[in-house]
Amino acid sequence: MTDHPVPPDRHRHAHRPARTDRRRPVLLAAVSALVVAAVVTALLLASWDGPEDAATAERAVATPVASTSPGAPPSSLPVTAPAATTAEAAAPTPEVPQEFADAVQRIGIPLDPHTGWVLAEGICVRLGQPEYDQFRMAEGVERLFPSVSDDQAHEFVAMVAESVCGM
Repeated sequence: MTDHPVPPDRHRHAHRPARTDRRRPVLLAAVSALVVAAVVTALLLASWDGPEDAATAERAVATPVASTSPGAPPSSLPVTAPAATTAEAAAPTPEVPQEFADAVQRIGIPLDPHTGWVLAEGICVRLGQPEYDQFRMAEGVERLFPSVSDDQAHEFVAMVAESVCGM
């Protein structure tokens, strides 16, 4: 039997091993891509507040009078349906109080009175939530308007909390 060209560790009719050396890197790359996609999706979902933020933004824009009422806290506003939101958005907005417009101009926030009023209502909604405070909102104003100094942002948020939110 030593005259045979077949090595002694394999039988003459044995099958060749399957070619896994080419499939293995492709399979590994596919599984890695799926894992990375799952991790990215999980991180995005964890960092996004979801419908809560969308509903809060809709309430801040769609119901400008509701967040200024002194009796009801801003976080207890009802969620409006999208059809009602478009009808309310078409309605004329209430007048911005002159005292507010003067204070925004005096503080030096680079906004027209209407946009400042909408921003103030959004700040009131956020201040009604336990995870937000005046300091955090002032930091957001600074990021939103790089030309606004730290003192101006804190003064603006304090003015909004006192005169608009009634806090």
